[in-house]
Amino acid sequence: MANTNAAAQHRGVPLFAHLGNGNLLPLPEIQIIGGGAHANWRTDVQDFMIIANGARTYEESLEMTFAVYHATGDLLQEQGRRCGIADEGGYWPEFATNEEAFEVII
Repeated sequence: MANTNAAAQHRGVPLFAHLGNGNLLPLPEIQIIGGGAHANWRTDVQDFMIIANGARTYEESLEMTFAVYHATGDLLQEQGRRCGIADEGGYWPEFATNEEAFEVII
């Protein structure tokens, strides 16, 4: 951080201007399926998360992740696996293996 601040000062520009031209979009990581200790060890993996790569706006990234989150919930409900919501907001399904969680998300 000190190096970046020093470089911005050396160039005579504000830190945000030194870091980029303002078109970089931070994309949220959304938990879809909770696991590990927070989900009673239903999976070994702590969190199954998605990022909306390719979203052009923050709003679009939220729309994309919202759609995936709810589609996953519907799929888990259809399969009889939807057991609740984990402490971080992801679903808390019953899986025999970690691979089953990846298959549902994909």
